[in-house]
Amino acid sequence: MKKLLSLVAFMACTLTATAGGLLTNTNQNAHFLRQMSQEAIIDINGLYANPAGTAFLSDGFHLNLNYVITQQSRDTRATFAPFRFGATNEGQTTKEFHGHAIAPVVPSFMLSYNKKKWSVMASFAITGGGGKCEFDDGLGSFESQAALLPLLGQAQGITAYSIDSYMKARSFYMGLTVGATYKILPNLAASLGVRGIYATTHYEGYAKDILINNPLAPGQMASPAALYQACVATGNPLAPTMAVLAQATQDITMDCSQNGFGIAPIIGIDWKINDQWNFAARYDFRTRLNLKNEATNSATSQSVEALAQYQDGLKVRADMPAILAAGLQYQPYSWMRMNLSAKGHFDKQAKAYADAQKLLKHGTWEVAAGEEFDICKHLTASISWQSTNYGTTDDYIKDTNIICRSNSLGLGLRVKVAPRCSFDLGYMQTFYKAYDKQTNDFYGVSNTATQVVAGIAMANGADAAKAMQQATTQVGALKEAAAFAGSEHFTRKNWVLGIGANINF
Repeated sequence: MKKLLSLVAFMACTLTATAGGLLTNTNQNAHFLRQMSQEAIIDINGLYANPAGTAFLSDGFHLNLNYVITQQSRDTRATFAPFRFGATNEGQTTKEFHGHAIAPVVPSFMLSYNKKKWSVMASFAITGGGGKCEFDDGLGSFESQAALLPLLGQAQGITAYSIDSYMKARSFYMGLTVGATYKILPNLAASLGVRGIYATTHYEGYAKDILINNPLAPGQMASPAALYQACVATGNPLAPTMAVLAQATQDITMDCSQNGFGIAPIIGIDWKINDQWNFAARYDFRTRLNLKNEATNSATSQSVEALAQYQDGLKVRADMPAILAAGLQYQPYSWMRMNLSAKGHFDKQAKAYADAQKLLKHGTWEVAAGEEFDICKHLTASISWQSTNYGTTDDYIKDTNIICRSNSLGLGLRVKVAPRCSFDLGYMQTFYKAYDKQTNDFYGVSNTATQVVAGIAMANGADAAKAMQQATTQVGALKEAAAFAGSEHFTRKNWVLGIGANINF
């Protein structure tokens, strides 16, 4: 019989960016935080979003250095009737699970050298991931499996359970970009670049110390393995049942690092229509990434189906999607600039493990608008807005992978401290739309229940066919009575703060 938790969604937490697509992180610098519509700006800070625009910078070197800090929370309010059996749940069927993520240091730089019609450039940034996420008290998907024990074992006197679970994920996709731009015409420039991405991730967690109440000693909690030994010692007829549960509730651990490298070209254009209007567009090609596992939990991952993708030495597909972006800037006055932009992420074409991308309805799309104005010679203020729409579905979203539609507000200042030096201060707050999900089979618990019931029946003398028939009938009745139904309410919060220095020489 498989372990009880073998069907749990014990999988990596996707560290989605606070701005950008499912994997892409666009909030790389302080200027973006205060002005999220970047696709048509002409500034060293626009090197990532509008590389062709660097052709219109003055001759010489242009350098930008950034420090960004971001913090997120990911919360699930899960409702599942068997949670009422939890020893510490006080009979409640709804439980809160909290995940907190922080990236205390997210550095980046951009560098451009301009000479007449040519510009050569380089940049480094965390283009995906960018932090760690921890679920100190586990997740509903973990606990739901242990919650089945009292539901299925009431006839044997099992009325309570407890579980100790934990999950932590860390993910950094570091991107180094080099390229060049050329002025085809005095008002038209094109760029060609290439970005190399080195991805490094680490996942660790456990689901252990599953306990049930002791039918032999009311008021006490014990592991099924300990109860099996006690039953054997006393000749208690519960011994076969406890033997099955002891095997099913063995500890599960995960400790896996992944590393991979990919490279992809980037092309762009910038058309200065006139002194007031500027149009730009770029296309980032898909980055093919195969992440190689280095796991210390190889034995567990080979025996537990849900951990198969974390087997030592296995290569896991995790592509970065292609992006098509375009923007328009309008400068009605010398002291005011208005920006509008749109981005499409080709998430459904970016291959993932087990073709998870096929569960999406469509790729991510974003629209952004911003305005900045010069208060005086030394001070510029800006405000911007961005809307992000993901193509997620109920099959794609899980409590380890909380992705919600959002609107972001950015604001900040640029302070010019010298003719060739300025500082950007930016703050971005994202407001997520909650996502509600309902299911008649909470994280596949009916399959787990069938295995448990069939295993107990065979341990007590039934042949395999009869045991499976008995399990199917019993579990079918429970499913018909909505005993496995559940719902989840997903929410997220985040803020990002950054400071950047701009130096021209």
